[in-house]
Amino acid sequence: VAMKYIKQTLISLLFLSFLLYGCINSSNSGNYKSGTLILKNNTSKWLDVDLEKGDILTVRAKVVKGGSIDAYLLDEEGFHTYQHMLDGDYSETLYYVKSVSNSKSVYFKFNCDEDGTYYIVMDNANLGLEDVDTNETDAIPHGDVSIYYDITIDKGE
Repeated sequence: VAMKYIKQTLISLLFLSFLLYGCINSSNSGNYKSGTLILKNNTSKWLDVDLEKGDILTVRAKVVKGGSIDAYLLDEEGFHTYQHMLDGDYSETLYYVKSVSNSKSVYFKFNCDEDGTYYIVMDNANLGLEDVDTNETDAIPHGDVSIYYDITIDKGE
């Protein structure tokens, strides 16, 4: 009788945990992705995120080892331009949603005004760009960089 009671209790707890997990994951806000990123000298990495109008994207990053980096939040058109620049084609102007140049810390908060795919780029390559808002120039790579990042998406109503 005791084993049957324990088995029923375990099944009930398991079912309850699945219900709670579903409720937690369906909330309107939360951590999207976090971790540590290693950028080799003269390279970049990016993460694409699908956002809907009204979503709020928050990006925090900090260099924990190595020199300064550049970071960009790009829409699809800006990302394609960025990729062309990585290939040496500077015939287009890079328009970004947000940017940080030559820094060891990154903070973006973006209220999405148009559905689409956006790209969070961490850059340890010298593309020779200048930030038009701050007149900061690209960070000059001095070896590998280790970055801790935290990305949150709060879903709009």
